[in-house]
Amino acid sequence: MVITFGSNGVLDAKYKEDGESDVLLLDISDDSEYVWTTSFDPTPLKINSTPSNSLSLKPATNNTSIIVGLTIGLILFICILSGITIFYIRYKNSNKAIPTPGNVVKDGDIITIPSDYELSHGKYRI
Repeated sequence: MVITFGSNGVLDAKYKEDGESDVLLLDISDDSEYVWTTSFDPTPLKINSTPSNSLSLKPATNNTSIIVGLTIGLILFICILSGITIFYIRYKNSNKAIPTPGNVVKDGDIITIPSDYELSHGKYRI
């Protein structure tokens, strides 16, 4: 990363007008000694001009198989997760119907036994 100060075309402000270069770069090419420098000459990267056809075709095939595999895996994961969620919800809902001591089961129907309050105030007829 290089941070510089200098002329700003929008505000027309100048950092130094005498032409002195204030851009300093830290040269870390030598591990034993770091040096501040004002110039940088990057070496060009060597690019192999004869790419191998077998190498260029292989990643495209691998990418396609990876995408297909991930898609199928994701669909299966969603189906399994949905099935587990449905079974869990059914299990939790089936445990909600807990018989209470005030109820009597007769022929599969729940018959409510009236409380003393309901009997004494005429809210429940026998």
